[in-house]
Amino acid sequence: MTAVAGPFVFSSDIFSDTHVAKAKAAGCSALPLQLGAAPAAAAEKVRAAGLQVIGWGAANAETKSELDAMRPSVWMPQAESTSEFEALAAALASGAGKGLPIEPVMTAGGMEPPGEPTPEQKLAERARRRDLLRSFQVTKVWVEVYAQDADRSGQTQLGDVEHMCGFFRQSYGFAEAHPVIGLWGVDGTQPWARNPYSLSRYDLSQHGRLFGCWRAEQMPGERYLEIAAWVAVTSLFPAPVDSATNREAAQRLLAHSVQHWRASGLSEVKIAVQRQTLAWRCLNVTQSGTNLRALKAALDAAGAPRP
Repeated sequence: MTAVAGPFVFSSDIFSDTHVAKAKAAGCSALPLQLGAAPAAAAEKVRAAGLQVIGWGAANAETKSELDAMRPSVWMPQAESTSEFEALAAALASGAGKGLPIEPVMTAGGMEPPGEPTPEQKLAERARRRDLLRSFQVTKVWVEVYAQDADRSGQTQLGDVEHMCGFFRQSYGFAEAHPVIGLWGVDGTQPWARNPYSLSRYDLSQHGRLFGCWRAEQMPGERYLEIAAWVAVTSLFPAPVDSATNREAAQRLLAHSVQHWRASGLSEVKIAVQRQTLAWRCLNVTQSGTNLRALKAALDAAGAPRP
């Protein structure tokens, strides 16, 4: 099982108390801090807030000393290309991360050979990288799954959580794979943009709270409310839902969420939209017809509007 306490939100250069408090209020259990960029006090701030510290970033010659200084609970090296993978391999060989859980965040570029290899060369290189990581007990991965990339390229699988995570397990041999989803807004002048890039664009039903988000600098406040709602749903409605108490739980969840959104200053129009999204997401995480009917009755009784 992953050592990471999700969900979490990446940031390249936001280390303020406000950022930490905002993430915690949204139900995040961890915050990644960029090695070599985050100030020394940032890790203590995150720990003081009761959140797990994740040391994140592309590896380099300084990574070992940076990890020693930060003292994270988990090392999450970035590998999006061959050069970043080889830098990670060198860092592992130097002893970086020894004694820490190591769970890289990756794109396929971190596991594929460059250029135009033959099928045989591709399989051999995938196996080499897999075995190198396994030799350092690296068997879990965080996969970048961005609907923005899917829309821009027309390759819908790039925004499909289960396709991407399954691909990393099956093709690259990882024992466990969880998503980092794209929640940033895109320049509306882009012809392919399908804003908003919200949590509802991603199927997280197989991962519960085990997901990361990219990235805080470009995420509007509504995204944090969506994270909070999803955390609430997974707390009260683990799939499959099979308890008679769910009728009561659904009503409490909706009432609590509306109260939270109002306190956060969200407009009544946006609250109505969020409430609808949350209500029907409760239904989406259920498995059986009986549970579905029970939840529908509960949500109807709570006044959840049907789409």
